Parts: sequence; structure tokens; C-alpha cells
Amino acid sequence: MLILIWPVEFIVLAASNEKQRLGDQVAKTVVLKNPNVAKKLPRVLAFIAVGFGFFMFIFVFAGIALKNSDAYKVALQNIEKDKEIISGTGGITGYGMMPTGSINTSNDQGQAQLEIKVLRKNKNINVSAYLKKEPNGQWKLIEMDK
Repeated sequence: MLILIWPVEFIVLAASNEKQRLGDQVAKTVVLKNPNVAKKLPRVLAFIAVGFGFFMFIFVFAGIALKNSDAYKVALQNIEKDKEIISGTGGITGYGMMPTGSINTSNDQGQAQLEIKVLRKNKNINVSAYLKKEPNGQWKLIEMDK
């Protein structure tokens, strides 16, 4: 829960003229200015670095979640069975580091739209896979575009 609050806390602190955190404002704490405090540029750079780090964390977390999903695994199985992808190119050598797309599930049913980069010996391609999760809990490939 605290991980959701700290970005808000940081923004409130950066925007406050009195340099009070949200907790300081609620508790009516008096914050005294330190004469040895750093100039604004390091604070701005720290703010940018924290923001960049936060968004990179979200991006990497989403990519890992997609790669560990059953929908992604079913899509890979179907890509590896596709004769058109394998035949004219010398075979698959791997997959891109970060798939993109979305997976939505509700009541043991769902749908997934995935974009997977397929690394091949001759030429890499991007494959779009649309999958549906059946009521029995199994993912099924509906459409695949190369």
C-alpha cells in the first residue's frame, strides 16, 4: 500500500512552498530551513530520476507479467508450430525481450492481445496474437497476424 502513496508524497513535497510532506501538513509540523541545503537543480534531477525509475519499474513489471502468463505461453506454442514462420527463414532463434499487449480475465474467461517479436535467422518479424480463454480455463488462439 505504501508504494502507491510515496509518488504522491514526493509530488506534494516537491510542490510545497513550505517543503512539507503530506504527513507534515496533516500533523501541522513546522519545517525549518536548513542553511546547508542543496540548490534546486539536484532536487529537480532527483525528481526526474525517481520518476524515470518508477516508470521503468512499471514497464519491466508489466513485461515480466505478460511473459509469465499462460496466454503468452500458448501464443509461443502456436508460433513455433506455424510453418510459414519457420520454413522460409531458417527457423526461430528466440523472442524479443519485452512483449506488449494486454490480458483481461473475468470469471475464468478472458481475452488477450499480444505483440511478440520473433527473432529469426534471416529476418525478425512482429507477430500479433489474439487469444480467448474458454470457460474451462484454457487459452485458445483465435487469430495470428505476421
